[in-house]
Amino acid sequence: MSVHINAPDADPRGVVPSIVAASGARVIFDRYSDYERNRRILGIRQRPTKDMADIVVTSNLAYDRFALDAAPSGMAAYYRGLSAKPHLDVSNGRPTVAYFNPALRIVAMDGSVDRLKKIAAEIEAAAPSLKVELIEPPKSGE
Repeated sequence: MSVHINAPDADPRGVVPSIVAASGARVIFDRYSDYERNRRILGIRQRPTKDMADIVVTSNLAYDRFALDAAPSGMAAYYRGLSAKPHLDVSNGRPTVAYFNPALRIVAMDGSVDRLKKIAAEIEAAAPSLKVELIEPPKSGE
């Protein structure tokens, strides 16, 4: 059970999931990135590849758990791999406290920056108060 105490335009989970789900991409959400439970949910041990999903939406409530783990394999390595792909970081600019105010990461598993730009424009139009940042990691060799 969760309690939604912020206005829908203040919590990225109130805006982002429906926009990403409507993008036409195959999407998997982690359990902290979406209030809707009938969408495909990223399990704790599930590690979707680009063959399974075009986009993975995760939350700092999930990936921050592994930020300090330098293990070469496992979930920490999986989340490092996600961060190395083109992605959008979306937040309301406030600090995350417990279950509230998460930052969402929309990862292009297929590498489609154009799709991310379209999603970013739709988020900005729907909720101008959210901060949306496109991250394009350098290609290998750059």
